[in-house]
Amino acid sequence: MTILYLIGRIITVPGAYLKAFWEHLLCRILRVPTGEPRYLRLDEMLGHIEHDLPSGTGKSFLFCAVSGLLNALLGLPMLLTGTLGLFYLGVGYSGDEKSPVFWVYLIMLYFGIALLSNIFPLAEDALYTWGLVFDEKTPFIVKALLFIPCAVLVGGAYIERYAAYLPVWAALILAAIYL
Repeated sequence: MTILYLIGRIITVPGAYLKAFWEHLLCRILRVPTGEPRYLRLDEMLGHIEHDLPSGTGKSFLFCAVSGLLNALLGLPMLLTGTLGLFYLGVGYSGDEKSPVFWVYLIMLYFGIALLSNIFPLAEDALYTWGLVFDEKTPFIVKALLFIPCAVLVGGAYIERYAAYLPVWAALILAAIYL
């Protein structure tokens, strides 16, 4: 675990909490045994639920992809609302003039960023799914259909592991405040 990962998760704690909730719900739906359901821990499991590995390619892929997809579906409208309000409509903070709408757009931007920063699974889960998809027993059509989604999941898991999204989001929020 890197310190950047922990810092990124703490900054985006609403998205991390919701991601862990989705993972826990998916574990229940897919009948995957879980450990202690603590969503907010100060280790590599911050924003994830402790669970056994899902049995089967389909369960494993669904577990890795659906919780992030749900976070993305909730986060994208919030990010777009905040971004459009702050950058396109030009609602800004101008010193003494404290516009309540500015703060609403800024909060929407933050929650959109928090949710979109937590859309990928743990690297171990993504690599486990990759291994199941490209096992010799898996039919070729499944390999062909899941190659790109699995590659995105593995790549995104490593981006999240090293919090590479932090500079991009920080620049966006600073631009919203100062432009």
